[in-house]
Amino acid sequence: MHQSRICTLSVRNRSWQHCAVLSALNTKLDSPTLSKKLALLKPKTIFVDYEYVEVVVESLDLAKISPPPLLILILEDTKLDHHENGAYDSKFHNKIFKNGESGSKIQDKFLENGHSERKRYDKLLKKKGFNFKIYSEFIETGNPDFKTVYPDDECDPIAINFTSGSTGNPKGAVYSHRATYLNTIAQIFRTEMAGKSPVFLWTVDMFRCNGWCLPWTMAALGGTNICSRDSSGQAILDAISRHNVTHLCGQPLILTKIAETIEKKNTNFQLPPNKVDVIVAGLLPQPEILSKLEAKGFKISYAYGMTEALGPITSIPWNSRENSKQKVLEGENSKQKVLEGMHNIMVHGADVKDPVTMKSVPADGETTGEIMFRSNTMMLGYYKNKQGTQEAFEGGWYRTRDIGVKHPSGYIELKDRRADVIKRGTEIISSLEIESVLVRHPVVLEAAVVGKPDEVLGQTVCAFVKFKEGRSAEEGDIIKFCEENLPHHMVPQAVIFGDLPLNSTGKIQKFALREKAKCLCKTFNNGKCNHF
Repeated sequence: MHQSRICTLSVRNRSWQHCAVLSALNTKLDSPTLSKKLALLKPKTIFVDYEYVEVVVESLDLAKISPPPLLILILEDTKLDHHENGAYDSKFHNKIFKNGESGSKIQDKFLENGHSERKRYDKLLKKKGFNFKIYSEFIETGNPDFKTVYPDDECDPIAINFTSGSTGNPKGAVYSHRATYLNTIAQIFRTEMAGKSPVFLWTVDMFRCNGWCLPWTMAALGGTNICSRDSSGQAILDAISRHNVTHLCGQPLILTKIAETIEKKNTNFQLPPNKVDVIVAGLLPQPEILSKLEAKGFKISYAYGMTEALGPITSIPWNSRENSKQKVLEGENSKQKVLEGMHNIMVHGADVKDPVTMKSVPADGETTGEIMFRSNTMMLGYYKNKQGTQEAFEGGWYRTRDIGVKHPSGYIELKDRRADVIKRGTEIISSLEIESVLVRHPVVLEAAVVGKPDEVLGQTVCAFVKFKEGRSAEEGDIIKFCEENLPHHMVPQAVIFGDLPLNSTGKIQKFALREKAKCLCKTFNNGKCNHF
């Protein structure tokens, strides 16, 4: 592996450098967690957004990397975007521009502000013994006649991205130049950008598989990148209208944000003439929300993937199946939309196999197995983790640890994570199926389901629910709703209300909920505690 590694800790930084290995780090990590990743990577250079300087300094103090890396600081006044009228779109500029000051005075204030920031960081970093440069000044030292340096081997690493840790400690997935190149080409077709001049709004973080490899896709197509620190529903709608955005991606939460903003503002928001393609990965919101957004001009697709696969590896458009509009509104096809998908053109194989015999399960939609992939668009392996790499690719296929079935149509249906399956007597219950029903309840914002220990059945279903703002319900209301939409053995025996524990990537920590469910057995009679 190359000796030079570059880390980025910024909101959405797309600075690439050849002959170096990139690692975009999660901006939500605290200093102890971040220090562990830095200690593993031993970076030579770290690009740091001004918002995260303090946490990086604290992390480096804990990591004790020798020699310490060079810090490239991205100050606020070097991150300004131009507004439609040519003015810089920042709170600082808006304030002084309204005062009627000339462009030269504005520039002077920017320089003054930057100088003040530099002095503050100079004092902080030199006291700690760190060398640093300002991003804008660093860029100016570049050679305009620089000739591209290509990797010695296309399988050389280009990036290291950390998993979310939902199945254990986070691991660093190493991406090759070859895999990212092929996945970049696949993204052009998956996102339907071919033949277009895409305008991409960045709502997916760079630490998520290098932004799903979309920075390279946009560069390949000569597209336009729209970046914003504000990811609220209103900011997304404003950006779409102002810049004629054609594509955006990320977690399903962005759909909820957009829908809630439109509802609260009671606006007749209409998209520009072009439809906006939205690809999300995760548990989709209620079908009613999807249908309303579809009516507004959003073309929604659902994707399934993981860090080891460089992001989404299968996808399916919402409402692409042969179902009537009425069925969509009633949610009858919501399970298909959430759980099925087609793999992209660069994937050699997507299958459901018996994890022991490695034989494909029958395509009957009932026989369960482990979802596995084989592709040139997979990671090389886990960084400094040979055992983990061997286990992940045992049998020549990448093992997702996800349980699924294959339908006669060839679609793969995700049933559950292996660790999240609930075993109630002889019944094997998918927590995802129950969660997909719970989030369809009008007052439910988020839901998670785990198994609660039971002396007779082994486990029973325990649901954790977070309400929408200003909404509430009784446990009996939620259970009745489930009884109307689920088989008897899948109906929760206990429903607990409150915030759900999330990790730094926004995923629900089910291991923490399983511990809470265990405590319910000891503390409360028949699981009748309704808040946590």
